[in-house]
Amino acid sequence: MSNNNWNQPPNGGGMPGDNQVPPRTGKLLRDFGQQSPAGPDYSQMPPAQYSPRVPGTPPSGQLPPTQNGGPVGGMNSQSPNWMESARQTMQRFTGKMRAFPQQSNQPPAGWPTANYQQPYNQPQYNQQQHFNQNQPYTPTAGQMVPYGQISPLPPIADSQSQRWRRSRSTRISMLKRRRRVRWGQAHPRAQRVTVSIVVSLLILLIIGFSSGGASAYNFYQAQLPRLHDLSNQIIPQTSYIYDRNGTLLYETPSYDTTSNGSKSLSFGGRRILVSYSQIPDVLKNAQIAIEDHTFWTNSGVDPQGILRAASSGGSAGGGSTLTQQVIKNLSHDDAHSINRKMTEAALAIALTQQYPKTKILEMYFNVAGYGAQELGAEAAIEDYFGLKPTCKSIGKCVPAMTQLDYNPKTKRHDPLLGLARASLLAGMPQNPNSYDPTLGASNKARALDRQQQVLHAMMMYDEPAPGLGPVTPEIAQKVYNLTNAMKFSPHQVVSKYPHFVQWVLDTIENTLGNGDTSLGAQILNTGGFRIRTTLDAHIEDYVENSVKTNIGNIPTANNVHNAAAVVMNAKTGEILAMDGSVDYNSKDPQVAGQINMAVTPRQPGSSFKPLVYATAMQMGMYPGSVLSDFKTYFPVGGVTSVDHAYHPVDYGGANGMYHDLPTSIRFATANSLNVPAVKAISYTGVGNVTTMVNRMGIHVAARDQTLSMVLGTAAVPLLTMTGAYQVFANQGKRVLPQGILDIWDNYGRQLYHYDATHPIGVQVLSPQIAFMTSSILTDEEDRALDFGSIHTLSMWDQFGPQRDVVAAKTGTTDSFKDNWTLGYTPNVVVGVWAGNTDDSVMQNVIGITGAAPIWHDVIECVTGVACAEPAKPFTHFPTPTIFAPPPSEMGLVPGFTAPPGVQLAQVSAANGLLGAGQMDWILSSDMPLQAGGPPIQVGGTPTPTPQDGQGGGTPSGRHHHGG
Repeated sequence: MSNNNWNQPPNGGGMPGDNQVPPRTGKLLRDFGQQSPAGPDYSQMPPAQYSPRVPGTPPSGQLPPTQNGGPVGGMNSQSPNWMESARQTMQRFTGKMRAFPQQSNQPPAGWPTANYQQPYNQPQYNQQQHFNQNQPYTPTAGQMVPYGQISPLPPIADSQSQRWRRSRSTRISMLKRRRRVRWGQAHPRAQRVTVSIVVSLLILLIIGFSSGGASAYNFYQAQLPRLHDLSNQIIPQTSYIYDRNGTLLYETPSYDTTSNGSKSLSFGGRRILVSYSQIPDVLKNAQIAIEDHTFWTNSGVDPQGILRAASSGGSAGGGSTLTQQVIKNLSHDDAHSINRKMTEAALAIALTQQYPKTKILEMYFNVAGYGAQELGAEAAIEDYFGLKPTCKSIGKCVPAMTQLDYNPKTKRHDPLLGLARASLLAGMPQNPNSYDPTLGASNKARALDRQQQVLHAMMMYDEPAPGLGPVTPEIAQKVYNLTNAMKFSPHQVVSKYPHFVQWVLDTIENTLGNGDTSLGAQILNTGGFRIRTTLDAHIEDYVENSVKTNIGNIPTANNVHNAAAVVMNAKTGEILAMDGSVDYNSKDPQVAGQINMAVTPRQPGSSFKPLVYATAMQMGMYPGSVLSDFKTYFPVGGVTSVDHAYHPVDYGGANGMYHDLPTSIRFATANSLNVPAVKAISYTGVGNVTTMVNRMGIHVAARDQTLSMVLGTAAVPLLTMTGAYQVFANQGKRVLPQGILDIWDNYGRQLYHYDATHPIGVQVLSPQIAFMTSSILTDEEDRALDFGSIHTLSMWDQFGPQRDVVAAKTGTTDSFKDNWTLGYTPNVVVGVWAGNTDDSVMQNVIGITGAAPIWHDVIECVTGVACAEPAKPFTHFPTPTIFAPPPSEMGLVPGFTAPPGVQLAQVSAANGLLGAGQMDWILSSDMPLQAGGPPIQVGGTPTPTPQDGQGGGTPSGRHHHGG
């Protein structure tokens, strides 16, 4: 699995299904800055003239700032300098544009002068009257000159020309100037002193303004590196874990972290990033109206808003623009200080210069708080209104906010409902905790009051509601009534099947962190990943119910309180179910439900023996090889003394129990005889067995590498043992246990995919050895010596003794602390452990009565044979498509087919060599050439000798126990 460039935008960006939408990324600022220098595409912006204005767009004739050109240029573009930006800001602050002095053109001689430069509201000029009377026009009361309708007047004859006279004010000004000149000529010294004083004052003023401007500029420049840091900040997003069919299993919390002195604070919640085009217009309009009605035109700060807030003591709002609030939410600085406000303002101006307004508004809806647990508007919409994303697949979803006006009950879009939801949400960022309607009646009442303020602001600033038009008091009342009737409940964090989910989390964190799980957890909890796992929720439900039911059926006197189970696809290694305890919430130390016993090492007992026998057969033995069950002493550490030698006994043989007969590997395995197993590991060597089981996924510590290892004394997790048996089921090829099928990032890009159609496996055993092992483990008749008429390890209850279709082996430790059953078909492997978490001893419980009943129910159900009651949690169990067709189509689940290179041969039951007595599988290249002694007949009739040395029939060990 690769996690390279997981936080980089994809080619083209955008959400799935919307290639033109800016991508939802954790690094919103930085990624946008990497777009084409051509700037954003404003082809979708409204025209300059509008009536009414298109919702969610800038006012008429005013486009948001762009990176190159527009009202405010980028930091590196040819844009007005900071002094020019300051001048423009002051012009907006005062609301007045002082007319700069212009050269006044004098009218030609003879032109009328009465109304040459009169104000707009002067009486109207009657051109026709002037032409008729050929006299200078004198307006009458109430007349008005319409703008743009004054036509040039005809030239006036020279005889009518008059001398142009200066105005009275001009004449007075000229007189004063002449007097000053005369006074300066009469008093030259005083004039020089006066000029010096004035010049000095001007110089001081220039220096003061220059120093202040330089200081302001230096402060502004000093904040730019911080803006760069904010641009590269990862916006935490919630990650989701699903089962293979899209059922949500778990969601990680998102954490916004800030520092308060030396203390680190984290604010947890849910966050799902969205793109600007996915935000409904009604929500944009409502948010702008209540928080920053000058958003589309201001430069990042609103001086009028600041002055209004200061003059009202904060009752008229905080004076911060949406852009300033974005900076605050990104920096997580809640300190109330002038320095913070100045820094915030400087960064807001810089942010506006570098990014278009649409991007800033998108950031706002992604980082602002909308409740106690809701970080961003999308999480709040999902939580408060029960809306869900629309998904084509797990990794390709359209946010729920695109359906903000959708009514699930009527299945229609209702603009009034959309306005109600939008106006409720828009008021929350001011105080997310106080306005969270899920926290009680008082919070809901405050949220409704705040909603009315939002609606009033929409009316005041003419922000329309799509589908309704301008907001009116009547609409506001309907919105209140509609919202007041809504029911809100706190968000419940989804966490199903915690044992499996935690195993997946550990796997992902280790991979993402490259071995550093802390780093991996941080990446996972902030990355917004969508993770599709191998788990099948239907199978998991059945397994958990089966575990609980069967353990509950064991009498209390047997002291068995816990169990775990694993279901694995034998071909692909996919984990279809994992139940780590009988009750996750149990505090009983014998259960300790939160401990996942599926991954906790325990002694596997006799279930380890098939691994040793497979190693022995790989080295030349076969199922018919005889390993007599006599009392045998094995030297330990080179000591040959009988008193110090190792001499194992069979189950129940504390005082020495042996069959005292030559027994085959088949018979010894079926009845869990210990002495033949120790002889097998003595033959192969402990080192070779250790190497073999290591290739099958089991790692045995050096201290456990002894002869007794064959009896299952080395602790192994259930999941690992199930994976080892997968090798037998899959014709000797090992496939690593798989828990994850797909991983998508927040863009919808697929970061990882497990191709189950082409699983990568390693050939651990030859297919022939794997088949011979399966042949041993399917022998229900040979198990009769140990288990009698109990057929829990087979499907005889469904099909009778017609065909061996399932292989199984039990295991019980000498201390009776652990009880196992592992088995498989060619398609599925099931492993079950039963016992007590605290190692307390079971009473009169062995594999066939402890773990086997759970295993039997699960293996029959997942292969489509039958699902037992009362563990069955649903009326119809859907047969997984990854398995073979159900019995109605095949008659039986698939059995094990002998591969080329293996055949049946008749061997001696006395020594396993060529002779009469029993039929068994053997490699074609290893047919015994030496005849053995006469067969030792225990019961039944020996199978006839195959013709021409070829095998025929079936292994006869089930009739001849080889004793």
